[in-house]
Amino acid sequence: MISETMSESKEACLTHYRRANKKIIGLRDGLDKLFYAEGLRDIWTAFDGFLDHKGYSGNNKYRIEKFAKTNQVFFSNWNKTDLFKDSVKILIKESPVINIGNKRVFYLNSDKDLKEILSFCYAVKGNLNHGTKDLERDDSIGQRNMNLVEHSFKVVHEILQMILLNEKLV
Repeated sequence: MISETMSESKEACLTHYRRANKKIIGLRDGLDKLFYAEGLRDIWTAFDGFLDHKGYSGNNKYRIEKFAKTNQVFFSNWNKTDLFKDSVKILIKESPVINIGNKRVFYLNSDKDLKEILSFCYAVKGNLNHGTKDLERDDSIGQRNMNLVEHSFKVVHEILQMILLNEKLV
């Protein structure tokens, strides 16, 4: 039973990763404002599937903390792409975000702390799912929202991609 659930989680992870990966490979100008919103949802679904596959249990905060603790050294040692570095810089500039569910404020101050990066991006994804990241606004707030969603997607995508490559799942 457990291995069947883990197998289903692995398949969900890989299916959603492939969908998100097409958005990274297909980067181009003039994209629909929701392009990255769909990608962010897919990459987090893939990430959740990976966490389930690896047996991380508990609430999302705990799962992110445990994953980050387990993978911080690996994260620190991999050669990040310019896309990742540029996206983290933008997220740091747009920091903080407030999680609408619990009103907790998330700051991103460093490109070196895996837990901080994932927690920040998770708050962006949660706000997107709960409707506070209005991407249709044509003002500075709308642009900030788009930056948060786009660059959270790109950052989480690279983190998951490196983990999946290391695990020889892709």
